[in-house]
Amino acid sequence: MHRNVASYTLQTTNWNDEWMRAHSYRARSDAQAYWDARSSSYDAADNPSDYVRSFLRACEIEPDERVLDMGCGTGSIAIPLARQGVSVTAADFSEGMLDQLRRRIDKIPAATKSHITTMQLSWEEDWERAGIAPQSFDVVIASRSIATDDFESIFKKMSATAAR
Repeated sequence: MHRNVASYTLQTTNWNDEWMRAHSYRARSDAQAYWDARSSSYDAADNPSDYVRSFLRACEIEPDERVLDMGCGTGSIAIPLARQGVSVTAADFSEGMLDQLRRRIDKIPAATKSHITTMQLSWEEDWERAGIAPQSFDVVIASRSIATDDFESIFKKMSATAAR
C-alpha cells in the first residue's frame, strides 16, 4: 500500500526582520524620559505575581549563580532572586526605575540587600565598556523589557554575557 505524502517547502524566516517589522507598528515607549516619568506609578504593577513566579520557575536559577537582570524596572524579578540568595545585578536605562528599585531595596533585610546591586545601562550601550565582560554572569534575563528594534543584536549581547 502506497501512502501519499504531502511535500512541504521549508522556508527560512529572518526572525530579526520579523521583530523589526512587528515593532515598527508599536507605540514608541523606549525613551528614557518616558520610563523615568512612569516609574513613580510603576511599582504597583510590578509587585510579585503569577507571572513573576512562573518566570522564575522557568529560569531555573540556582542560589549560587550570578544574574544580570536587564531592564529590571523596579525589581519585580531582581528582588525575589536576591531573596533566594542569588547574586543579582539589576540594570535599567531609566534612572527613575532604578530610584524606585533602590527605595524597595532599602526596605528589605540586610541579608537580601547584599545580593543585589544596581547599575544604569541601556541595550544600546557598549556593555564591555560599562564593565560587563563576556560570560561574566551565569544567566542574563530580560523580563518584559526588550524595547528595541534590533532583537538580534541584543540577543547576541545577552548570549555573549551569559555563561550558560
